[in-house]
Amino acid sequence: MGINDLLSRLPGGSEYNYSFFELGWRGKTVHIDAAGALFECAAAFASDFISGNHTPALVVWARKLVYLRSICGWNMVVYMDGRTNPAKQFEDERRTQRRLEAVERNDLRGQIKNTPEYYAEAMEVCKFLNIDVRVAHDEADPQVSYVSIKGLCIPVTIDSDLLAYGVPKICIFKLFEKEVFRIIDLTRDDVEEGEYKLFDLYKAHGAITFQLYAGCLGCDFTAVRSGIKGIGYEKFIEAAAAVDGQLTAATLAASLWRSFPQILEKNSFDNLTGVEAHLQEVVDVYAQGKVYDSEANIRDINDKLISPASPQTKQHMSGTVNCRTGEPHPQPFREKLLSLQRNCNQLIATTAADVSNIEGIRLPASRESPVNCNVTELRNFIACRGGKVGGTKNELVKTVKANQFLEKQVSRNYVQRDVNKEGSLFHKSINSTSSSMAQILTDLHSNGNKFDTKTRGLIALAFRCHEQGLFEEEYANIARVSPELPPDLIYRSYAHVGMSLQQKSIADSLKRMFMANEVTCHALALLPEERRAIIFTKCIASMKADEKREKTADNQTKKDEYTQLIELLYEDTDRETSRHDLGVFVKVGRTYCTKCVAGQGDCRHKIGACHTSTPYLCLVQLGKDI
Repeated sequence: MGINDLLSRLPGGSEYNYSFFELGWRGKTVHIDAAGALFECAAAFASDFISGNHTPALVVWARKLVYLRSICGWNMVVYMDGRTNPAKQFEDERRTQRRLEAVERNDLRGQIKNTPEYYAEAMEVCKFLNIDVRVAHDEADPQVSYVSIKGLCIPVTIDSDLLAYGVPKICIFKLFEKEVFRIIDLTRDDVEEGEYKLFDLYKAHGAITFQLYAGCLGCDFTAVRSGIKGIGYEKFIEAAAAVDGQLTAATLAASLWRSFPQILEKNSFDNLTGVEAHLQEVVDVYAQGKVYDSEANIRDINDKLISPASPQTKQHMSGTVNCRTGEPHPQPFREKLLSLQRNCNQLIATTAADVSNIEGIRLPASRESPVNCNVTELRNFIACRGGKVGGTKNELVKTVKANQFLEKQVSRNYVQRDVNKEGSLFHKSINSTSSSMAQILTDLHSNGNKFDTKTRGLIALAFRCHEQGLFEEEYANIARVSPELPPDLIYRSYAHVGMSLQQKSIADSLKRMFMANEVTCHALALLPEERRAIIFTKCIASMKADEKREKTADNQTKKDEYTQLIELLYEDTDRETSRHDLGVFVKVGRTYCTKCVAGQGDCRHKIGACHTSTPYLCLVQLGKDI
């Protein structure tokens, strides 16, 4: 998606950030191109989405919007894709072919496509949250570029095309839900000349630099995804730098023809005119993109009026009709949207379970504030949310207040499923030291109907790995095959409420757990074709990390036990750049933890399990300042 090999050639293109909150955009208007974010939400629940159940994806979408609105304080304007851009015909054909191939190899994620119905449902969620949402005339890329340039705002997108449309500063995410993103700022004045040669060309010639670069290296608008095969970054820079005067399709084509005629001929260009026409066609797409203004008039991206607003354009921009065709939605789907309007609040709530009987779900009504509670009441409140209950009363009070602040912002609690003594979270076989991995996975799988869709899918995947004999239980073997676990992934995945990323308490807590907890069973399964790993861990917690203070019948300390299932995604590495070819973990996916009451495993326990699987992170690194 976007322009090939562009971002790494620009300042900020290799610098990843991991927190939208830390951008400090509270109170600012933020334009969001929703296509990439919605695709990610759908891909997380690919099986449900493909079967027509969009609800799990919409739940993730809704909760992320609540976070951005209430916690980050963004004044969002969200844009959905509109009509199909004719200039994108070749890319649409390529994507259709990739989806067909994904069906053949049973790749569910590869079959995902944002549909008009999905966009309409996502818009209803925005409206329910009082977030401004609109449909673009064509794709959202030029629309978001247009409003960002006019409003001097920084857009949030997954698409590098916005730079070619003329936006000088963008927030481009790799993972929306996990907040992995880069900031590309073309207004920077702290970059030495020659450090980024493409950036130097941009400063000299403007956005047409990226438009011509897209024509050479490939983008969504080129007939071949690779553009002009054989013309890469170095050859583009050489040809563009040789242009005397203004950089245009004509002058660059002439320079390319002089320097690399054989390469152009191999790409079926018979003469200079053909090269110029190819480049000019791409430039025209970026320069003439159609957008709506605030009144639904159709303009080009340079604000030239193409046609005045009409009832049809107003309906289309508001999202009351099919975003692709402009036709009214069929009656059955209109009824479905009405039902969604009535039940949107259920997407924001994390559960419909009765939480009143869960100990610690709220502080005693007789207490006016956490300060007036005793230590046991504070610990119950924190443990109910999967938090760490060690520390002084003052520290516990701070953690409780942090939880209360977040829950006030989101207006919901965090419990995801009905927790009861008969439920699988508390099943005896899970909490028995004699239980093997096979027994536990079989038990979890047979109780799959007690879990939500996301957790059920993780358990099914782990059970399949067990049946196929993919789990390796010998740590010496695990250490030889496990991908690298970067320190930043540990910190980004350590999600305790009340723990500041600026405090060393994160590292201290992790180190205590790593050194004190007793791992009774640990196994790793690698799925190379899917670039994912499954970790199974069973631990007996030490008192330092324990959330219980109980005694056994013979008055010995009763140690807590917990089982972890974790899905990790990884990318390939090579010996030249990473000194090993084992791969590197890039994302913690689905998790399940029997120790945390909510069962999400969004806690320190999952990080301990991840750490056990990799030899590439030593405890010394965890002592550094973050």
